[in-house]
Parts: sequence; C-alpha cells; structure tokens
Amino acid sequence: MNADTAPPTPEKLWFPALSSSHFLADMLGAVLPGILPAALLFFGLELQTGVLLLGVLGITANVFQIPAALISGRMIPARIALISGLACASAVLTLAFFPPETPWLVLLTLMIVTGVGIAFVHPAGVTQVQSLGTLSPKIAVPVYMTCGFFGAAAGPWIAALLVESGGMKMLFYLFVPVAAEIALLAF
Repeated sequence: MNADTAPPTPEKLWFPALSSSHFLADMLGAVLPGILPAALLFFGLELQTGVLLLGVLGITANVFQIPAALISGRMIPARIALISGLACASAVLTLAFFPPETPWLVLLTLMIVTGVGIAFVHPAGVTQVQSLGTLSPKIAVPVYMTCGFFGAAAGPWIAALLVESGGMKMLFYLFVPVAAEIALLAF
C-alpha cells in the first residue's frame, strides 16, 4: 500500500473495514428489493415502475464501476472513494423521509445516486484488498467478495424487518451502521 492510498485506519482494522464496506454497499443495493411491495404501496406505484427502479439501480451499480475504477486511486484516494461511495449508496435509505406523493422521477434519481455509490465501493475496496501486505490476495479477495454476498442476502431481510415493524421511516436505522463504517474509514 503506498502513501497515497494508505488509510488512517490502523492496518489491522483495514481489511475488516474494507470487507464491512462491501457488506454495507451490497446490503444497501438490496434494500429496495426487500421492501418493493411496501414501497409500491406507500408511493402508489405500479409494479412496472418498481421494476424499472430496480433495473436502473442494478445497471447503474454495475456500469459505473468502470469509470469508478478509473477514478479511484488515481484522481481521488481509494479511502475517499469508499467513504463517498457509502454515503451515496445510502441514498436509498432516504426513502424513509419522503412522503407518499413523491414523484417517481425523484425515486429514480435516488436509485441512480445509490447505484453510483455502490459502484465506487467495489473497485476502490477490491483494489485495496489486493494490495494488502498482510494477507494474500488469494484469501483476501474471496473473503471480501463473500462479505458483499452476505450483505446482498441480508439487505432485503433487514429492510423488510424494519419496514414491517414500523413503516418506511424505520429505514432510518440503517444509517447507523453506515455512519459507523464511514467513521471507521475516515478516522
């Protein structure tokens, strides 16, 4: 790891921080699928609009990984890409604050911002994981990837539990682990 990308996070916490960032990014990407029926009902949307929102989120999160990979570590430090990526990815959680009459184009914009955020976390994180001096990439990358898959599996379940327990406003509580992760990455 060179001086430009070295995190302020202590070295022994850097791999867990990277892996938990991947967990959270993929969890955030899976929030809407877990609450889609409730979101459709709450916002008065038709299924085709909900599927469009999911499609835009997925396409954005994947296609934007290419420019994110070119920017991360070159134009902005990987640590900043991770922090800003998680902050943008959490845009999906702002569904907790919008009223039922929110236009679907606003929701579409949230999905684009969420997708771009997720896109930045992936290349910034995997590049850092591959450059760890303390762990072989043969082990570090699969563990990092597995954390992302666990996030994608947990996201719909966690979001559904929260929304079922108290409505869309309960998504607010998912800001807590995201904020904690951002703090870990920043300090």
